Amino acid sequence: MTDQTPTLTQPYIPLIIILAVLIFVGGLAYSQAGRLSDFFFAQAAINGAILLVAVLSAALIIWEVFSLSRAIGWVDGTRITSHAAIATSESSSADMPQLLFPLQSLMNGKVIQSGFSTENLSIVMDAIKARNDERRDLSQYLLQLLIFLGLFGTFWGLTLTVGDIGKAIGQLNQESASRDAGDLFGQMIQSLEDPIGSMGIAFSSSLFGLAGTIIVGFLEQQSAQAHGRFIDELENWLYQHAILSSAGTGGAYPVAATGTVVTSSGVFSEEVLTATNAKLEQIDIGLARNHDALIAALQSLVAVQEDQKAIRKEEHGKLSSLAMLTDTNERMNSIMEMWNRRSEQYFDELGRGQAQLVKVAEDMERLLKARDTTRTLNDRLAELSRELGDNARRTENAFTNLRDFLSGSETGNQLQALLESMESSREELRAMREEAASRGTSDE
Repeated sequence: MTDQTPTLTQPYIPLIIILAVLIFVGGLAYSQAGRLSDFFFAQAAINGAILLVAVLSAALIIWEVFSLSRAIGWVDGTRITSHAAIATSESSSADMPQLLFPLQSLMNGKVIQSGFSTENLSIVMDAIKARNDERRDLSQYLLQLLIFLGLFGTFWGLTLTVGDIGKAIGQLNQESASRDAGDLFGQMIQSLEDPIGSMGIAFSSSLFGLAGTIIVGFLEQQSAQAHGRFIDELENWLYQHAILSSAGTGGAYPVAATGTVVTSSGVFSEEVLTATNAKLEQIDIGLARNHDALIAALQSLVAVQEDQKAIRKEEHGKLSSLAMLTDTNERMNSIMEMWNRRSEQYFDELGRGQAQLVKVAEDMERLLKARDTTRTLNDRLAELSRELGDNARRTENAFTNLRDFLSGSETGNQLQALLESMESSREELRAMREEAASRGTSDE
């Protein structure tokens, strides 16, 4: 009877993603062929090296992913019987993929020896992982070389740019005294052609270097995922072999070098008996080792118990520290509560002070309005005073003229008395005007 092992996953999805990305990049480059050709021929040597390294890296990554398919096919051709793990594929161990050569230490011809230990399995898996890393070292080196070429082209172009700018400035300084402004401007434009061309070298190398690095880095990431999945699934497959072989040691029949097993009819060959005796001797040796391992395990258990006692003592100390920390926390909480109460009182007093400030501001506003009103009244009183003064002067002039006209007659005497009474009235008006003026000054 044969137990089916899980089939390893073929790297179809990473391969499809890689091809799709390459097709997309190729189509995009074809659609922009005119511009890219100008960028490329700005420095054909460096840009050509960048494209060559990028193409080699992509081809190497695709080949690495394809090589996994052959290794996965070889592993999938192996099944587990009830007595041993036998490679049922038609190819022999000589046709084994180079990545799986470390498995030969567990094989005899086409048969994987039963009962191999997990220690041996770990050694084999480490060797396979090392081979896998060695196979991917070249692609990783090419990726780093691609980054270096992009940076090299960039700095090479910048170096040429600086030199050409220096030459252009030197030519302008030499010819500035003998030419007018128009000739100097034309000469400056001609002198800037070389620096601009050097900048084209720098920018084109940066363009191709960065684009190649991004594309090859993505392909390398897909390849790394495929290799990682293969290593994980292969390790699980080998662990299943080890578990099944070890579980069948007690009741399984031994396997001969040619793959011959003992049948249920009880017919034993000499080779089978020899193998059985060797297996029993190995079991005795294993039991002795297990006895020694059991003693070592008991000693380790005693040491673990001692460590647990020390840990318990340490935990008691931590509990006491935790109690002290809790007490400190409670004190801090009480301090914070007191601080909160004081803060609330402070904010209440601050609110009352703000209300008082609002009232003071309102009173100041009313005072300012009253001051404006007083100023208006004072201006009006001053205007009235000026009008009264003008009227008094005109009245005085009229009275003077009238007195001169009527002097020497009885009517004049009567008018003189009337004028004197009016003069007294005028004096009273003048006093009232001065009083109003003094009042306006005191109000200001």
